[in-house]
Amino acid sequence: MEHDPIAQRWAPYPEASRFSGLSQRLLEDLVKDGLIVSSLARRPGCVRGVRLVELSSLDAYIRSGINGKTDMAALQRKRKGGAR
Repeated sequence: MEHDPIAQRWAPYPEASRFSGLSQRLLEDLVKDGLIVSSLARRPGCVRGVRLVELSSLDAYIRSGINGKTDMAALQRKRKGGAR
């Protein structure tokens, strides 16, 4: 009997970065801003753990930018050294 491969649902930042092409820093910011879902997996009573990104929320975030328009005025201000 053949088994269907299980689709990966969660990944740590380095793997999520490779999956998406986005930097780990940007992923951290997206999590902080609530734009993608993450979870801190750790044993009860432990301080440290591993932060995992839900890949479906990351994929949905990336898909939300399809056919998105660039804010050309903001890009031009940035090139000229102006404030946001």
